[in-house]
Amino acid sequence: MSLKARTFVAQADLTKLACDIVLVPTDAGLYVTESWRGLGPPPEAPAGWGDRGVRVTEAVPERENTPPRLVRWVNTGNIPARADDVDWLMQGVRQALDAAAQSVRGQEPANKRARPLVGLPLFGIGAGGYGAVRGEVLDRILEACDGAAERHGYDLVIACQKRADYAALQSRRLARGPRDAGLGEELRAQAEWLGGLAKAGQLALFLGAGVGKPAGLPDWDELIGRLAADSGYDADQLKAIPVIDAASLLEDALGDQFRVRLSSELSRPFHALGHSLLASLRAHEVITTNFDRLYEQACEATFDEGDQPRVLPWTRAEPGRPWLLKMHGDVASEHVVLGREAFLGYDARWRPLASLVQAAMMTRHLLFVGYSLKDENFVRLGRDVSLLLKSMELPREVGTVLTLWPEPMLKTLWRQDLRPVSMTPEGTDAASASRVVEVFLDHLAMTAASGERSYLLDSRYEALVEDPDSAVFQRLIALGEAVSAERDGSWPEVTDLLRGLGYRLKRR
Repeated sequence: MSLKARTFVAQADLTKLACDIVLVPTDAGLYVTESWRGLGPPPEAPAGWGDRGVRVTEAVPERENTPPRLVRWVNTGNIPARADDVDWLMQGVRQALDAAAQSVRGQEPANKRARPLVGLPLFGIGAGGYGAVRGEVLDRILEACDGAAERHGYDLVIACQKRADYAALQSRRLARGPRDAGLGEELRAQAEWLGGLAKAGQLALFLGAGVGKPAGLPDWDELIGRLAADSGYDADQLKAIPVIDAASLLEDALGDQFRVRLSSELSRPFHALGHSLLASLRAHEVITTNFDRLYEQACEATFDEGDQPRVLPWTRAEPGRPWLLKMHGDVASEHVVLGREAFLGYDARWRPLASLVQAAMMTRHLLFVGYSLKDENFVRLGRDVSLLLKSMELPREVGTVLTLWPEPMLKTLWRQDLRPVSMTPEGTDAASASRVVEVFLDHLAMTAASGERSYLLDSRYEALVEDPDSAVFQRLIALGEAVSAERDGSWPEVTDLLRGLGYRLKRR
């Protein structure tokens, strides 16, 4: 199963997202704003560079990170006399998209992804000066990206820094009419059903090791193989026994180096596209057996600074705040549940965490992504919940598990508790199957964002408002003006409501 090249949309920090090439905004003077300077300085201007000639620099490797991504700087800076000349902006964007194709053509995609991935921001609406015509810019960028994907066969991800931009862009995708995601009717229906649950706040996430593969993280067999180096054990022999037993042997053999090596293998400078798509859902309850911190890294872009998920058990959960439960520990902590002894002692030390997992099963629909359901602790916890629901004569389905291929035995074992949704037919290669998961999550996230109002009262998106003359809309605007006139910061609850709808308070 091979899907067409696609334009993805995520709320993400493009400087931390795993891509093959990143397109960065600049102007004719090669000025770069602070948020992009970590990528390194632009190269010298190419021949013909300017506002009317060449608008894209040569591709250069990103500074510092390994493996480096390629970077091209794009002249999309605003010329004052052309503040509403979207055609001029789009000429630069199209040049950049065509130049990106030259950079990735014939190259192996990063982290063995099925297609190269080109990352770009919403050009023009920040320092570029096109904020007054954001609606048109959004539509034109979507159109240009879809055209480039079709011409060149690479994937793109438009990374939105602000929630209002993300919500507005998802709204424009839906307004343009459904694009054939290539998922097929059944998968598309499943993605939309799960997206509806996410929109209603009824979806919790359970993330496994497979989420990190597109970021270059090893799966369990690969991890054991890498840790086996210098341990005195044969990697193939270790892979023939249960992972938790292999980990126990390696921990004994490597001593203090085991934790150092584990941290090195599970640390990466960039998170995967899947992490950003999942983080864009802003789920309030997320559980993971992963030791890495890539999901947390993706959440830095999607949650406000004071509302980042609380990471349990190292911090306390707070009412109304999202949380991330790391069931088996963290690469930077002293406690990692990996070896047989740690698993056997799980209840004695981590029982309260297990209770949270079971509570999520009872109160939310769990979406399992990148998870094999072979973890002994989860199997036991899931069976306990299943038996309780059965004894109460209640529906037993607690979640949906995304699998790369059909797994008939899984379907039989968990037939009343979980709904397995396979992404591709048997025999599909892993890279192509993983990419279908990304397309599925992108469609899910677009559905979840439908109707989101975080841009509704933002004057920069006035052209996107369906009924600006309605009495409710006009009264909300008037309320915003009244609150803005208050000098003492009164009405904080009203202020929060208006900001959530995109209104920019004007303090006097």
